[in-house]
Amino acid sequence: MTSKWLTFVLAGFSLIMSPLAPADNLVDVYQLAETKDPELLGIIASYQATLEQYPQARAQLLPSLSFTTSVARRSQDITLGSGSTIFDGQFTGEEYTLSLTQPVFRYDRWVQLRQAGTRIQQAAAEVDAAHQDLGVRVSERYFDVLAAQDELVFSRAAKNALQRQLDQTNLRFEVGIIAITDVQEAQAGYDLAVAQEILAQNQLDNAHDALREITGAYHKKLDVLTKKIPLILPNPADIEQWTAKALAQNLRISAANFASQTAHEEIRRQQAGHLPTLDIVGS
Repeated sequence: MTSKWLTFVLAGFSLIMSPLAPADNLVDVYQLAETKDPELLGIIASYQATLEQYPQARAQLLPSLSFTTSVARRSQDITLGSGSTIFDGQFTGEEYTLSLTQPVFRYDRWVQLRQAGTRIQQAAAEVDAAHQDLGVRVSERYFDVLAAQDELVFSRAAKNALQRQLDQTNLRFEVGIIAITDVQEAQAGYDLAVAQEILAQNQLDNAHDALREITGAYHKKLDVLTKKIPLILPNPADIEQWTAKALAQNLRISAANFASQTAHEEIRRQQAGHLPTLDIVGS
């Protein structure tokens, strides 16, 4: 549910992206990250493992059937009163046992069943929270790339402008209009611009690498924002209502509450060790 909701939100946000050139938009990147992000995939794998706890706990409340067999070799001598032996030999005896056990009162096992259900709810909340976190991380790294691209464009424009200024300064110096100090000053400004361009390129490379960590792919081109972004007032326009709603629906808090319930159930399970147990056994 959370994944679909996030996709819907990001799809709406992608409407304000520039449609001029084909490129990966925010929804494309998020959907790819859902299948590649190691952090999210690890939490999903943990959730799937947790699902197995419920049938395992329920199985402890169901009848169990056991079958055993034993084989014994015996020796027997039969003698008459006169001392003569009429039988001297060995024979094999086999015994089969089929047993059925039905737990009637096992309070600790019922507690374990409740614990399994609560752990599944906790794991599900953690998966939903991980999807939300992924949406935030994808958005942050996506816009970090766009910001780094803008910074590189600005740095290159500044370097080109200072290059032209340096060329003009050299020409003026050659005809004797200005002093050498003016040339040195222009050269220093150009050198600084070159260094800033290199720094901007490194920042862009780092931003691309950070995005690739969660998508497993290099995104050569990303959609950029349009120049006009509609600003819509929140509904309701009341910060207290939004705060209360956030506290009530916060997935991290929900997962923590389920973890607390599991801990309380564990206390009950430990206390159940002092209670009597009752099984029906038939064989």
